[in-house]
Amino acid sequence: MKKTLSAFLTGLLFLFSACSSDNGGDKDDVTLETISAKWNVSGQSNYESFEFNKSGNYIVVAKSEVRSEDNNTVTFGTYTIKDNVIIMSDFGKLTVTDISSNAINFTLTLNNSSDAVNVSASKQPEVANTTKTELLCRTWISTGEPVDSLDGSITEEGIIVIFSQAGTYLVYNDDFVDGVGLAQWKWKGNNENEFYYSWGNWNDNWENTRVVIHELTKDRMVVVEKFPDEDDEITVLKPLENL
Repeated sequence: MKKTLSAFLTGLLFLFSACSSDNGGDKDDVTLETISAKWNVSGQSNYESFEFNKSGNYIVVAKSEVRSEDNNTVTFGTYTIKDNVIIMSDFGKLTVTDISSNAINFTLTLNNSSDAVNVSASKQPEVANTTKTELLCRTWISTGEPVDSLDGSITEEGIIVIFSQAGTYLVYNDDFVDGVGLAQWKWKGNNENEFYYSWGNWNDNWENTRVVIHELTKDRMVVVEKFPDEDDEITVLKPLENL
């Protein structure tokens, strides 16, 4: 009898511990690791995609019939995570109800609004996670520094640039209406020393938007953009989270 009671209490204690562990784990579902991706919205919604990176930045793309630099369809900012709620600066909050490696369900509540909208989205396939891809894919800011060994014009200080493994290339710069230019990027060849980018699609003369990576480490990147019949443009960048 004592052995039976002891076994029962031991089993009950184990079950209680497991349940406690599971409940705690639910709160930790949304982390930088699990949310860092581009999530393409499915079904009826005013949005095309929500994207988050490990540097703490988000990109929201709204639906629009006409895509151009004059059309404010992109919102960019910083985010924080509290339990399963993602708080996006200057935008709203996203309460995750379910998340897996390839799909997410959440309710979206915009700032200054109490209405919550249910949204489902799927994860966009990503570029292979090589060493250089991992180094490249983060949020950077230009320093305005010249490089003695390179000739060309120097990009000004303070321009924010984001690369993601989903192929997103964002530039935050006063040259764009509302400050945001959204493009796509991909490696040129297998050595990952150069990449292409396109503001529209890969049929938009993208071979003329070629960028050579002169230096790429966890603390610094130097790129040289090649323009046909024009001087090269040299940009020195540092990870934004390190400043």
